[in-house]
Amino acid sequence: MANKAELYEAAVRNGFFLPKFKSSIITEDYMNMVISGQILCPKYIDIRLKPCPIPPDKDTLIKMC
Repeated sequence: MANKAELYEAAVRNGFFLPKFKSSIITEDYMNMVISGQILCPKYIDIRLKPCPIPPDKDTLIKMC
């Protein structure tokens, strides 16, 4: 792969559920390890997203964590 964008696209095409491209964890090393299986990363088939009609605000989430 030539660059970070191509690695990201290849990982998503292979079904990996990655954070957003702009996230600081998305590096070439990280994506190479995900694709090669060195790092556990869920696949889209393993994830069931549920609707959240009224998401909590940021302060509430911080208090919960």
